Amino acid sequence: MAWWSTGGWNRRWDAGGVRGLPFAPHAAHIVTIRGAGRLDADVAIARVDGDADELVPSPASEEPAVTAPECVERALPSEPVESPSGKARRRLPYLLALLAALLLAAFVYRWAVAPKLVPTDIIDVGYALKAPDLHATQADTARLIADAFRREGEGDRARARALLETVYSSDATTPVPAIFLALWAVGGGNNAEADRWLMQAQLRTDRLDDAYLGALLAYVEAERRGQPQEILRRAGALLDLRPDAWQLRLARSHLMLYSGYRDAAAAELARLDFGDLHHRKQVMALADRASLGDADGAAAVLADLDAKGLADTPRIDYLRGRIAWSQKDYARAKQDFLRCEDRGRREARFDLVNRCAANVGAIAVVDGDYPNAIELLERALAGMQESGWRRDEVDLGLMLAQLYAFSGNTDASRQALASAQAVAGRSEVDSMWAWVRLYELRLSDADLPDISLPANVVTPTGLVALLDARAAYRRGDIGAARQAYERALRATSQSDEWIDELSLLGWELRREGADDGQDLGAPVDLSEIIDPPYPPLARLTSRALLQRAMETSP
Repeated sequence: MAWWSTGGWNRRWDAGGVRGLPFAPHAAHIVTIRGAGRLDADVAIARVDGDADELVPSPASEEPAVTAPECVERALPSEPVESPSGKARRRLPYLLALLAALLLAAFVYRWAVAPKLVPTDIIDVGYALKAPDLHATQADTARLIADAFRREGEGDRARARALLETVYSSDATTPVPAIFLALWAVGGGNNAEADRWLMQAQLRTDRLDDAYLGALLAYVEAERRGQPQEILRRAGALLDLRPDAWQLRLARSHLMLYSGYRDAAAAELARLDFGDLHHRKQVMALADRASLGDADGAAAVLADLDAKGLADTPRIDYLRGRIAWSQKDYARAKQDFLRCEDRGRREARFDLVNRCAANVGAIAVVDGDYPNAIELLERALAGMQESGWRRDEVDLGLMLAQLYAFSGNTDASRQALASAQAVAGRSEVDSMWAWVRLYELRLSDADLPDISLPANVVTPTGLVALLDARAAYRRGDIGAARQAYERALRATSQSDEWIDELSLLGWELRREGADDGQDLGAPVDLSEIIDPPYPPLARLTSRALLQRAMETSP
């Protein structure tokens, strides 16, 4: 029986009352009685008006009179039958217990199992990326992005990419996954993928008012265009916003090195805090410090790690090899790299496995041990292809094309060159497209169409002139070849990566008698190995070809 008070809307229900009054079919005829067995209460009619959740009282003139006790008796059931509301009340304690257990489990996971993230937490130290920078709407976004950066720092970029792709799909607001997927695609030489992610990143960033993300996106776009001065400027702007972003300092250092400013690159590296070298790029940065003239300082950091018991890892084996490389102790460098490759394979550190195999192959090229170099570089190439490192794939393919030619294996040389051409043609891997062109002008006997410069790749003036000179030499126009060579010579410094190819062409022109007694430029020291050992390592096979030409020329 329901009890209604005419002066208010307090309701209580007994087992025989009407449940869910707003939805009852006879809501306009419910009788309310005040007092136990009394008929002195005023009678009210409740009706549903408009919204089903709102009860509206009827005027008193519309109330029907109740004068007989039998009216009450007819309102009661003839037999005591338990209503659905009674059953629900009996189940309620069990339902509440279940709900409490679920809430407790969620609480334990959130605070005891899942990583704790507060708004000031750093998601990635290298880019000084913080939780508020994510603009996330999903609870797991920060944790998953932090885990992706950790995986990438351990060398498992494929798994890191998969995590970021998952976050991008599950959280419709954060632009961070798309920004870094674009940056990693640029680093891997996959420009088509970089463009796709940059477009997605732009769409999401445009909806936000975030200076840091806007600057970060502009930096990645500059990296994609390959404009050195713009990259330096954008990275500098980011460092103004986040001075602790050490990955940006490393990027600036690499760009300065690429541009021939070794002293400036070394000064930028000197500002990095290497910590305990947990991140693979911190290892690379310290190795670069050795390459740029501070091998003793890098060795001191390594000795400190040894003293702490932190140096028994594949990444430190790689560092030992790089320091030995910079100290020109190539025999020890080879041992360190081979140990790194072996241990890295057991620990699934394939970034180190591939890099070490390529470095040992490079040492074999310098030593003139071409059969061993082919075996090592084939192994490294397979790993680069599996990992999606396009620039390295092109680079090692060109090296193998030249080494196969040395051994007289023409078919293998053509196949390696064709594979490198295909990869560079798909992605226009920064300056590697020019190296493919140089090698095909020298090695290919097929008709080569004229090429136009890629619109989205910045090609230095000296390299463009060298390409013109090599093409003219191939078609037998020695006069045009010499003119273009001289243009290239004026626009090239000894630190430019194509200096070996330029020296090779100069030697060939001299052999043709095209110098008229003038010195067209001395070749580089053939015993000097490339340091740091970064692509294009094909410089070494160009240098090896030059050495063979000098040894066989009268």
